[in-house]
Amino acid sequence: MINEVTSHLHPILVHFPIAFITLAVLKDFWSAFFKKVNFQADHGMWLWIFAALSAWLSVSTGPEEMARGNTTFLHIHDQLAILTSWIVTIVAAFRIYSTYFKKKELFNKLKFLYLFF
Repeated sequence: MINEVTSHLHPILVHFPIAFITLAVLKDFWSAFFKKVNFQADHGMWLWIFAALSAWLSVSTGPEEMARGNTTFLHIHDQLAILTSWIVTIVAAFRIYSTYFKKKELFNKLKFLYLFF
């Protein structure tokens, strides 16, 4: 049973970054557009950190040896996964920076640009 799980690790892990990214974006949109909720950098920071970590974990467990030379779609899939991982990592780093260095005024100025990017 352990062999079956470890041989299919990528399809199992790939759903975690999708869920974390979706939750983080929805949480940020909700708190940005509803004035009753305070839009602070530290509220969604942990969702973005978990999204970045799980995205890189998914990329690292991708079936690299099976994807090479099979089809161009797997190469595009791989490139988009890496691009997504980098974008999520940059957003998480921005959230960490704005939280721990108390740059909330910078975060408030850039929040709509960040949300529509």
